[in-house]
Amino acid sequence: LEASNCEVSEELYTAYTKLLSQSSLLHLSDYYYRTYSLGDADAITLKETSKLIYDGTTGLCTWEASHILAEWCCKESHHFKNKKILELGAGLGFLGLTVVQRCKPLSYTFTDKHPSVLTTLTENILINTTGKQSDLAQHDMEKIANLNYLVNDFTVLYTNIKIQVRRLDWERDSCDFDVDVVLAADVVYDCDVIIHLVKVLNYALRRKPGVVAYVACTIRNPDTYAFFKHTLASSGLVVASETHHQYQKSPSQPKMSVIILHISL
Repeated sequence: LEASNCEVSEELYTAYTKLLSQSSLLHLSDYYYRTYSLGDADAITLKETSKLIYDGTTGLCTWEASHILAEWCCKESHHFKNKKILELGAGLGFLGLTVVQRCKPLSYTFTDKHPSVLTTLTENILINTTGKQSDLAQHDMEKIANLNYLVNDFTVLYTNIKIQVRRLDWERDSCDFDVDVVLAADVVYDCDVIIHLVKVLNYALRRKPGVVAYVACTIRNPDTYAFFKHTLASSGLVVASETHHQYQKSPSQPKMSVIILHISL
């Protein structure tokens, strides 16, 4: 339905989410480790699930827009070298870990909201910065999902790059990070969420001169994308450029469009 630009009813989404996210269905065996090759012997290993919706969130699998934006960042690495980068809706960390490995920023701050996403994201960072592929103990998982622990304690230095994980609720939290670049992939999917996303972007880009954002949008519903651009303009933010890409997961599935927006004041 989404590929045909047909609107899907909210009731159908709600019923589907409930079926997929029942707590009785959450098992450790639903997770697996997947290694993504970045070329030149570089690779990223992620703990993830194949389910599009799991534990009530879409953030526990790697979405295609992350791959598109990561590839673009590698080609345009001069935009990110020695920069302080903030990622919104970091999910499992594919985009950020790619940028850390290939673009050599000064610092990279991963942010997300869902406790399970934050826990798995943190484990993925540990896997790729320490080489330890092991589950965290339950008490560590609870600590990682706690806001105070994240804010005060979870920082790791990797090849002289400062990596942080922070909990960020777009609706309730202020975006008080000192950054040069904001990244986000596949976060434009719901008009109510877009309003809070643009608020966070607006705050981040106005903290100091020269801050820019790159947001990769999968075009599932053109009206939602148009609403995002309208909300950006209404907030005084400018889409400086749009870079168009296409991907196809398999020959049996339709091609999807991903647009990378360069956003500034």
